[in-house]
Amino acid sequence: MKVTNDMISHELESTERAIELEKYKTALKKTQFIGELKNGLGDEIKVAPSAIRFIKKTWSQKLKIFFSKLFTKF
Repeated sequence: MKVTNDMISHELESTERAIELEKYKTALKKTQFIGELKNGLGDEIKVAPSAIRFIKKTWSQKLKIFFSKLFTKF
């Protein structure tokens, strides 16, 4: 079977369409996932989504981390 330019261009076009379809599906799933996350979260995050709240570690957690860092160095 002889490969012609038409066959090659048709194959390229179908591949490009498949790539665009996958990009579209990925973007759609991403927006759906973000929407599900926002719907599942509380009113506090819906009102102020950019507010950052730091979770402080207790002194026992800090001590445990310190010792783990100390003993893994040697």
